[in-house]
Amino acid sequence: MPGFLFYWISWCIWIYLMFIMKKNHPYRYPLAFFVCLAIIFSGYTIELFGMEIRLSLFPMWLLGCLLLAKCNWKTLMYLCLCVVIITFSATTFFIMALFDPFWVIIDLVILEGLLAVFLTSLLDVGFWQRIGVFFIGFIQAELLYGYLLKGFGIHYEIGSFHFLDGLSVSLVFIILWGVIETIYLYFQRNQILEKEKQL
Repeated sequence: MPGFLFYWISWCIWIYLMFIMKKNHPYRYPLAFFVCLAIIFSGYTIELFGMEIRLSLFPMWLLGCLLLAKCNWKTLMYLCLCVVIITFSATTFFIMALFDPFWVIIDLVILEGLLAVFLTSLLDVGFWQRIGVFFIGFIQAELLYGYLLKGFGIHYEIGSFHFLDGLSVSLVFIILWGVIETIYLYFQRNQILEKEKQL
């Protein structure tokens, strides 16, 4: 059922933010607010520039901007370049999925998640900036993809539940990759400390 993964993952994230995350974390309430807005707006679409757009894309795009807002201008310029690269890469992926159905063998949602992990893991930035760049890049890719299809006279709902499912699964993949990186760095630091103690 389209949208099931989006709702399930979104509610799990909201429960984590409200009941498990540290209460003094600066992103706790803004994240919970935007996740709640995305869930509420997911049932509504608007007509904009002749395209049907699901409203839940807007709070997620704003959340991505919020996660990048505290960066200094040099980092922000680098992240803007990363957003452009991710936008065009994801748009190319969506077009390839339309014309070359390689997703028949592997589920398109999983392929999208692997692409997101690959693209964001190349960034030399923090965890929250990585998620912000991912949200902005993939949502802009969806908008660009819908605009290109409109040029060919193909009706396409931008931000459909299929896209939201892929976005949610991609976010889970990025979070899992961040956890794996954190565990690896933790054990690496412990090994360095043990070697220093032995010396």
